[in-house]
Amino acid sequence: MISQKLKDSIFSRDFSQVEALLQKLSQSEDAEEAASLAHRAGSIRALVTVLRVTDHQGDRDWEELFIEYVGELSQDSTAASWFDGVESFLWQSLNAEPRDESSPFAGLANLEESQAEDLRFLSRRTGGWPVWDEVDLAPKVVPLAEWKILQAR
Repeated sequence: MISQKLKDSIFSRDFSQVEALLQKLSQSEDAEEAASLAHRAGSIRALVTVLRVTDHQGDRDWEELFIEYVGELSQDSTAASWFDGVESFLWQSLNAEPRDESSPFAGLANLEESQAEDLRFLSRRTGGWPVWDEVDLAPKVVPLAEWKILQAR
């Protein structure tokens, strides 16, 4: 059973506290309960943090989770669920590449370390990076090799 303090941290979106408390979890049932609670709380970031810190191996649609995570970052930064170029800006921030500081994503220029770790975790789980698909008019995850070709353009 997870602590009330962890529950409160998940609902208040205190991600550093969530991460610290998760380090103390010892049973996989507790990790699953924390993941379920984060999902019910509607915080993709809390859910990904739980999955990353507990190294959760369960059955998940990792690509959909990655897309939702980037969408939540976009929403928090620009009030748009997928602002044009958010995936490139996050990639550049994560990889210390030059980026346009006047971009609407300037708030994401200094990703919190936990956000960077979440993005790396999701990229490893999917083997890719999210992009906006101009044909389907929706985000999708493409293999990293394809992403790097798209970025080089």
